[in-house]
Order: sequence, then C-alpha cells, then structure tokens
Amino acid sequence: MANKKGTRKRNPSDLLIEDIWPPMPVGRLACYTKLWQLELWLREIVYVELSARYGTAWADQVDAQSGKRSQKPSKKRPQLAGARSIQADSRLTHMPTRERSPLSYITFDALLKIISRHRRLFAPYLPVKSVWDARLEEIRQIRNRVAHFRNGHPADLQRVTQMLDDIDKGVWTFVTTYNEARPIYPAHRDLVAKQFIELDPFPWSAAGDGIARFGIAPPDMRFGVTIEALRRPWLLAKPTGQIAGRYGYLFDVHITARQGRGFDYVRFLQETKRYHPLCCHIVLDRMGNGVRLTIPAINGAAQIIDGIQKFITATEHALLSVPRTQDVQLIVDDWPEYVLASDNPMAFLSPDMPSRMTRGAEG
Repeated sequence: MANKKGTRKRNPSDLLIEDIWPPMPVGRLACYTKLWQLELWLREIVYVELSARYGTAWADQVDAQSGKRSQKPSKKRPQLAGARSIQADSRLTHMPTRERSPLSYITFDALLKIISRHRRLFAPYLPVKSVWDARLEEIRQIRNRVAHFRNGHPADLQRVTQMLDDIDKGVWTFVTTYNEARPIYPAHRDLVAKQFIELDPFPWSAAGDGIARFGIAPPDMRFGVTIEALRRPWLLAKPTGQIAGRYGYLFDVHITARQGRGFDYVRFLQETKRYHPLCCHIVLDRMGNGVRLTIPAINGAAQIIDGIQKFITATEHALLSVPRTQDVQLIVDDWPEYVLASDNPMAFLSPDMPSRMTRGAEG
C-alpha cells in the first residue's frame, strides 16, 4: 500500500525495534528469547524426571518444594502450587492458553528450588554444582532486569548465552534418552508387557545370538500395540526385567493403525481424558495413524494395565478406515502441555542424531 508521495505505507505489525520509543536496549529481545529457552527446557526436564520418579504424584513435589499454597486448601491436602494463578488464567475463557501444569505458574526461584532439592534427578543434564550456582546468581538478576523492563548490563546477553552453552549437551542427553526405547525381553518378565504381547504384530524374539523384531501379523489386525522401556540416566540400579512399579523407568507404548487406517485424534483424546494423568506425554503422529504414550512405571502394574486397556478401547472407537486430514498442531494446541505432535524433539530426537538444542552460541 502506498501513500500520496508514492512510498509504501508500512503495516503496524512491521514495527521495528529501532522504531520503538523509549528505545529497547540492543540485545534485550535476544536476551528474552534465550531466557525463554532456558526456563522452558528446565520446566520440561523437571516435569519428566519428577514423573519418572514419582508417577502421578509428581505434582506433589512441586507443591511441597515451592512453599506455595492456595487460598482455600482442602481438608485432605492443599491445592497445588500455582493453583490460584491457574484459576485466574482459566477464568478468562475468551483468551485461553494450553498451560495447565503447575510448573507453568510457579516462580523461577521456586523452579530452581525444586531442582536443588532433587538435584540427583537432574545432575546428568547440569554443570557441576559450583558452576551451576555461580551462573544462576547472574541469571536470576538478568531475568529480573528483563521482566521489569530495566536496561540491564551490556554483557547480560553474553552471560545468558554462556548458560545455554553450559546446559546444551545436557538438554540433548535429556531429550535423546527419552527416545531411546529398550526391548522388554522376554515379555513375560514384566506384567505390563506380558499383558499386551498378543497385540504386538512383530514381537521381540530370539535371533541368532541376539533378539530382533519379526513375525507375521494376522491379516485382520486393525492396529498394533508395542511396549518397550525408557530408562532415565540418573537411575543407578542394575537393569531389571520387571519394571512395573519401579521408579526411573517409563513404558514407551505405541498404538499404530494398520492396513491404511487412521485415527480420529479428537475423539481419542476426549474418550481417554480421565486417564491422561497416568501418562507423562501423549504424542500424536503427524501422519494421522498412531499415538505414543509414555507412562511412568512407578504407577504400578495394575493401574498401568487398566489405563492402557482404556486407551486401546478408545483406539477401537477412534479408528478410521482411511487417515483423515487433521491439523495435528491445532489439536495439540487445544490440549495441555503433555500432548505433543510427533515433530517435537521430545518425540523423535534419538542418540544417533547430533543436534544443538539451545543455540546458545548464536547471538
């Protein structure tokens, strides 16, 4: 669009940083972006590792360590940390967000307190304690400067970048071990794997000196269920056949439509909503034909078997004769943080895929 003088009239959304008055300090926006990366990665790490350690009771640790309580706690137990903030956010129904985790509503200091109290769970991803503590003293102050719109110090961006550099390898380890599934073999050694082995079209079987997936799937099999194990890096105990009921493990469950079928993801999620707290994540495949569930083993065999069975029942109801065109990201955005699309690094990045996670060295 041009004005009377023939020059192009700029759209208000094209506003540049140098057009703002009072001017934004050089590097401030980049500093905010890196702090965003840092805090969201720390929240994700805390969520997964507390889930692997405490199962469905993971949020109790957020409540206990943050020191936050709601205004009107129940007789049985106080509401979770951040409950008032969640309620206030949810009340504005005309501007909803997908954040429902208490970790999304606690303060940065409360998040760091959880990391400190449970450092054993996070040590594989963080610098040594002396370096971590020294970096955090700076990061806390820089974050306050950004949050309260202060000019800050010219080296703030460099310091936040250095922190991201320090944790980059740890974040990569965190993500890739979450996608490093291990066979549960023989399946009868674990109650959960044994319960659903008949639904695995190509179960792990002996092959020469090792094991491999092979077999002949029944021609009328409409979907398959595979169950493997994820082991968190902080777990020091020796590997075990029976993982149900043990902390530090998650069941990695894949439910895949077969013979050209697809999933109605909206129906699947709605029918299983009651059982979502059993899972750490629910991943929707972009191709529209499968879901992945990561379920902390500490939840126990009985609860996990019942939950997986409910997900399987919902699968039978949600199967489509052919995959339907679905905006998977739009569906994901309608659900809380634990629902992911399959192109999220938490859903696919494996140890054989070198990657820079934080881009901390870029300016």
